[in-house]
Amino acid sequence: MYDISFKYTANKKCTMYDVITMGSATVDIFARTDSEMIKIIDAQNETNHVAFTTGTKHLIHDLIYSVGGGGTNTAAVFSKLGLKCAFLGKVGDDINGKLIMDRLKMRKIDTSLVAKGKGLSGFSIVLDNMEKDRVILSHKGINDSLTPKDIKPFKAKWLFSTSLMGTSYETLLSLTRKLKKQGVKIAVNPSLYMTKLGIAHLRPLLERTDLLIFNRKEAETLTGLKEIDSIFAILHQHGPSTILITQGKQGVYASDGKNCLHMSSRKVEAVDTTGAGDTFAATYLGAFIKGKDMETALRLGLENSCALIQEIGAKNGLQSWPTLLKRIKFKPVPTKNC
Repeated sequence: MYDISFKYTANKKCTMYDVITMGSATVDIFARTDSEMIKIIDAQNETNHVAFTTGTKHLIHDLIYSVGGGGTNTAAVFSKLGLKCAFLGKVGDDINGKLIMDRLKMRKIDTSLVAKGKGLSGFSIVLDNMEKDRVILSHKGINDSLTPKDIKPFKAKWLFSTSLMGTSYETLLSLTRKLKKQGVKIAVNPSLYMTKLGIAHLRPLLERTDLLIFNRKEAETLTGLKEIDSIFAILHQHGPSTILITQGKQGVYASDGKNCLHMSSRKVEAVDTTGAGDTFAATYLGAFIKGKDMETALRLGLENSCALIQEIGAKNGLQSWPTLLKRIKFKPVPTKNC
């Protein structure tokens, strides 16, 4: 296991950030076609499959380039909310790496902690047909090769980690061990890739986690349980004091170990759901940092996600803090105890 050798509080000249996001950075290409995909529904395994007929050629009528990845998506949310934020991740020495850096700077996200290495940056192709059956082809690039030597000293109130695998995950474990000793709060938004590895694999990270946010499938995969109250109970035992479990159109469940809330999501016409989970998670934490209670933070998170999915891309529909506060006043959603 790696060990981070620096003490991030040693350099008094370090900028104090409200939150550092740690995770992947990718260039996303949205390829939209009017072609019909073959849809296969597997009721037994509760899965849907889509496919193109072999040997056919499909014209792309819309091609959109965007920067995504959990690390940059959440950083964009925090920046839009007016928080001082930096992105900690790794990009390649290719043209996509330059594009990622340029787009981050455009959104006023501090890039001084971004590591650069030889290799390809993260890359995704999002295939979308006229029935909105989306398929994502993802290449991780050097996202999972972040090492302790890539980490520069920093000061922060919160570290927000999205999905990290391989070397980057081991580096995250070493980093969180150091940061917790300094009083830094840890928020984690793991992916299905991570939760499939099981609680034993994630236990060292969960023990240091203050806020855990993921979706229902990821929660069930990690715990092997189906009931929300049972999932909350087992996960609280492993460390996280606050846990949020999203469930798409059905809203979100939240627990602080004493109180459990379920909040419905407002119904909107979705154009593209890319980055919706990242937006909700980061908005919730941003609202919490700004002093909002759990229920208000949930409302703000859901509202920002609703705004995002009405535009293409993981960042284009993000709302500012003043706008979000106005929107939740006029668009309430039901809340009840679990």
